[in-house]
Amino acid sequence: MRELKKVGILGTGSMGKGLAVAFAEAGNTVCLGSREADKGKKIAELLSHCKITGGSNQDAAEQSEYVVLAMRYQKDHPVLGELKPLLADKVIIDISNPIIDVGGDIEPLWRISASESIAGELEHSKVIGAFKNTFASTLSSPYFDQMKSHVLVVGDDQQAKNEFIQMVNFMPFEALDAGPLRMARVLEGMSAMMYSFAQQASYRNKIGIRLLN
Repeated sequence: MRELKKVGILGTGSMGKGLAVAFAEAGNTVCLGSREADKGKKIAELLSHCKITGGSNQDAAEQSEYVVLAMRYQKDHPVLGELKPLLADKVIIDISNPIIDVGGDIEPLWRISASESIAGELEHSKVIGAFKNTFASTLSSPYFDQMKSHVLVVGDDQQAKNEFIQMVNFMPFEALDAGPLRMARVLEGMSAMMYSFAQQASYRNKIGIRLLN
């Protein structure tokens, strides 16, 4: 029998809200966190799903087994420092892509990936990189000609990665093991390419990845 999970999401932007609904639709309990508890509660109410509650980032971290970082990445993020004790021994899902627009060319911001940097900050957590190549618009409209897009998942803890892949496969996506955490560098580079494609009119509202064999 499938064990449903408790998922905390730190961040109430389009990706945070989209992932909250996607995880809840798959049967998981979701707490949507914000820097201000009232804002988290208000947005959760607007999403109007029985499996989604809202609160502070601390509430979301404290109540959950899996914590999704749906915040804009920055090195030494103050939220991670504040919540570090609460995130110990939990599975942390980093979805961020630190990229920069250089004269119209979009490229990764760091030589090391955001996921690796976060793992260095949260040394007692199990950090996974996932949903880096998934746009918010794809969360609400995931099918491409009746095909699911792929979610590429990276991480060094194989058990945590396998369990998360199973969770994603109950969503309208198909997850693939893309290797160790250092492969997040490749995923973030792919996202820079995808953002460049997204700037073209024909790709603007719908773009995803599917590997074919």
